[in-house]
Amino acid sequence: MKTLCFSVFSAISGAYLTVPARLQSGPVEPSVDDLKKPLLGFPQTSLTSLKAFQAQELSYIFKSFDGNPAVYYRVIDCLTSCTAIVIKTCTQMEGPYVDFMKTRFQKKFLLSGPLTPEPQLGALEQKWADWLGQHPPKSVIFCSFGSKTFRNKDQIKELATGLELTGLPFFLVLNFPAGVNGQAELEQALPKRFMEAIKGRGVIHTGWVQQQLILAHQSVGCYVCHSGYLLLND
Repeated sequence: MKTLCFSVFSAISGAYLTVPARLQSGPVEPSVDDLKKPLLGFPQTSLTSLKAFQAQELSYIFKSFDGNPAVYYRVIDCLTSCTAIVIKTCTQMEGPYVDFMKTRFQKKFLLSGPLTPEPQLGALEQKWADWLGQHPPKSVIFCSFGSKTFRNKDQIKELATGLELTGLPFFLVLNFPAGVNGQAELEQALPKRFMEAIKGRGVIHTGWVQQQLILAHQSVGCYVCHSGYLLLND
């Protein structure tokens, strides 16, 4: 039986991080300094090193939780055990990184292309259409980090204050872990009278929104997001 391992992450992140050579010295968690540097033979491109905070974030995948194998080992097990590896990319975008991974795994790689989603059907909820329609084209900042990435109170305060200081209209989506009262968290994190100060110019929303339809609105001119897994796509 033939098996395929399909990676939805970029080839650059796989080539930088999830190759066997990352733990060539044995099952010892790499240090932040180790993760700041690409491996020997990594393609000579604009990515020559990572900042310390980025490397610190990457160390997450080498940690074991509740006695279970770390993410790194589970990914490597999949990549080494399958017949071929499929990556959501193309040669024109990430050819050198795909070639680097081929030398590390010595097996066939299949590239699916970017796989852009189909346009979302339906109409934008009226209250959001009305709010966005009040602002000039390309003037609104839409900021969302998805449903699985959570900000702490200090980060929420800094992010919201930064958006307010731009002087531009903004739509900020903040989500919280299950069981957490999002509205209460916002009230504790945001500066006093912040919601009054941004009334009419800013929206802070918790929960699901029609993100694709919001991004397609003519008033949205800037999109702030987490840019993919652990910022490796930045």
